[in-house]
Amino acid sequence: MEIVLKHDKGRRFIAQADGHRVVIGYAKDDPPEKNSMSAGQLFVAALGACVGSYVVGFCERHDIPHEGMTIQLDYESAESPSRVAFVNVTINLPQPVPEKYRAAILRVADQCYVTQSIQHQTPVKVHLVDDGQG
Repeated sequence: MEIVLKHDKGRRFIAQADGHRVVIGYAKDDPPEKNSMSAGQLFVAALGACVGSYVVGFCERHDIPHEGMTIQLDYESAESPSRVAFVNVTINLPQPVPEKYRAAILRVADQCYVTQSIQHQTPVKVHLVDDGQG
């Protein structure tokens, strides 16, 4: 699998994968309302989207109403090294969930791809190619 980011201007990049395009970051001359999510915000949002996707799948299998569901992510940043230090994920379903499914929904949410990648400390190796070699 591959995602390619191309520098646009300032600190803004265009990410492309499988025919999809996402703008990340900002350029100093952008008006505030035109700025995109930062990479850190997108990282946290990806976690929420992943959790939400897994929960929707569970709800569909068990006929639990989920249309209009929201995922709220409250997070804190840390320094030295700069990183997301903590994320609190709140799943808001539109109707009360039967007690027999509550723990199962939380287990399913915890199994999402992004959560598991974070919890298992996925190694990241950075390489540098310059002078048109890449």
